[in-house]
Amino acid sequence: MTSFLKILKWFGVFLVVFFTLGIGMIFYQDYENKRVPIYQSTVTDFRLLIPKTEYTETHPEQQQELQKFVDSFKIRTLQCYIFQAHSQRPNYFIYFIGRISPNEDFSKYSKKQYSLKENIRNFSALKLCGAEPEENDDYIELTEPINFNYYSVYIYKNVIIFSLLTNNQTFLSNDVQKQAFLSKFLINRNFLKK
Repeated sequence: MTSFLKILKWFGVFLVVFFTLGIGMIFYQDYENKRVPIYQSTVTDFRLLIPKTEYTETHPEQQQELQKFVDSFKIRTLQCYIFQAHSQRPNYFIYFIGRISPNEDFSKYSKKQYSLKENIRNFSALKLCGAEPEENDDYIELTEPINFNYYSVYIYKNVIIFSLLTNNQTFLSNDVQKQAFLSKFLINRNFLKK
């Protein structure tokens, strides 16, 4: 009987350790997903695309409005990052980050202010692009009259971020898949001229 109780006790200890490790791995993956992109690249002479999905049609007017907005900042180079949004589902955050003039006037836009402490992924993306943010710094989100479907537009000092959350049918497992996925949202203008 005592040997059965010992086995039961060690089985209970094993279950507790296994459960604790499992919870720890979930938190660690969440930490990694927010701080380390699964893919990054730099693109010059680009065009941002509003993605067409099975639920929405891309309207040419909205596409032109988005490009006109982007072109107004005279951004020549974008740093692109793909972050995995969830460890169990093929959901991804995409960040397109460009440098703008520190004297840009955003008075015609409605704005919301946030702390970088509240959005670790934004903080990580800014750090990766060399913006040297502090966790206690604030950034703003431009809202009305902007309507670019999926894109959120953030401003931090002289940096502009175009961000969206999207999904793929399968997990992106190699650079070729990641590049193809990114090309749904961004294209090189030189490619368009060919």
